[in-house]
Amino acid sequence: TALAAACASASSHEAGASLRCAVGSKHLCGSATDLGLRCALGLLSSSKSHDTTTDKAETWRFDLRTIAIATCCHHSIDPRAYINLPLLRELGLSALDIAACIRLSSWATSSSKAVGQDTDHPRDETADSKAALATSSSINRSELGWRCKRVLDFGRVQYLRACGFDAKLVVYTRESIENVLLLATKKC
Repeated sequence: TALAAACASASSHEAGASLRCAVGSKHLCGSATDLGLRCALGLLSSSKSHDTTTDKAETWRFDLRTIAIATCCHHSIDPRAYINLPLLRELGLSALDIAACIRLSSWATSSSKAVGQDTDHPRDETADSKAALATSSSINRSELGWRCKRVLDFGRVQYLRACGFDAKLVVYTRESIENVLLLATKKC
């Protein structure tokens, strides 16, 4: 992959040596975060490269130490691409609940939108029903959207922890509503 090539070219190495790598992205939108995590975690397995100057194949290992991704656009997550659906199901969320959580996450950044008027997504009566229930409680739309974003990011944190990383969410600025960094470092 391009990421593997960038890591390989960034460091001179001996065949079989480990290459230290870090993966970072600012505002990796929606499912791109989950796909990026899959690609980054794929670096943990052995990789091979063909050196065209010597016409020899080389083998080395990537030593992925850090992942830092500023998440955003949770409303555009495709549930099929989300990295930790099993956790959400374990928490008791149905497919409809997960779809509603994804859709309602847009309220964190656009709390003035009326239910069902999200032009990026077709009207979903189930989400509308859940939204009506949510707005009738003590929680406001913006807070509900923020909580939906954190549930989705929590699943990502838990996934990284299961893969051997110390992972957490960090607020990295107060200048933007989209201000949460998914930060993970490999456990020693």
